[in-house]
Amino acid sequence: MNRPFLVDLDITGRQVELEAWVEFSSAVDDDAKDGLVEAMSTFAKLGAAGALSGAGLDPGQAGAILARRGFARREGHCTFQDVRIAPASICVLLNMLHWVHLEVKPVSKVRISWLAIGQLADPLAVQFPEQWPRPSFRLSIGDLLGDIDVNIEFDKPQSQEAADSVVKAMSIWLLSSHRGAYADNDFDPSKSAIYLGPDVMEVSPDRIIWFVEVMRCNESALYGLINLLEWVHQKIAPIRYVEIGP
Repeated sequence: MNRPFLVDLDITGRQVELEAWVEFSSAVDDDAKDGLVEAMSTFAKLGAAGALSGAGLDPGQAGAILARRGFARREGHCTFQDVRIAPASICVLLNMLHWVHLEVKPVSKVRISWLAIGQLADPLAVQFPEQWPRPSFRLSIGDLLGDIDVNIEFDKPQSQEAADSVVKAMSIWLLSSHRGAYADNDFDPSKSAIYLGPDVMEVSPDRIIWFVEVMRCNESALYGLINLLEWVHQKIAPIRYVEIGP
């Protein structure tokens, strides 16, 4: 994917700390500050909820915290700490900064310092964290054309508070899709999103069903959702079965 801004990647940083400097094309205003912080906070929450763990890290051990943010005249600087996410998450981060460029304020240059970038053969390629290969629940993925349902069955009935916490975690993934996280060469970040249908969702003590009407993004977004549900299984509510399909 061609980026509309210069990208400078530094692999001399630390494995558990990621820094991003975003140079805007003009002076930083409140909209730029709010837009950048919101997008970067969403990226951190996505990482903290296990979605970016990839195939090599148990989602329950994943993490990311937006520890510091600051602004100069034309630049924003964000520092993420306790970073335990897959190296391919760099594509998700660049996608979300690409969304900032298109939807908030034009960006002229991005510099990212993170040791894990050095593990990638082509850090600027379109690539996403893979699915965790050992989910704790039974998983079935059917035909992904058209409308799909995400059916999550709990191991035992859950309280309303627990069910709400699961929906809140899943909503981080949904919001990230609207911030360009899973954009690719077919869907640019400003047009990339996952939309729920008119019925939105069904929530009961035994299950949660999300009715997905449109996925305008790379299908690897589903790897992120499955990884996030593994995190949910370990941290919030044990899951027995997940079915994704018509």
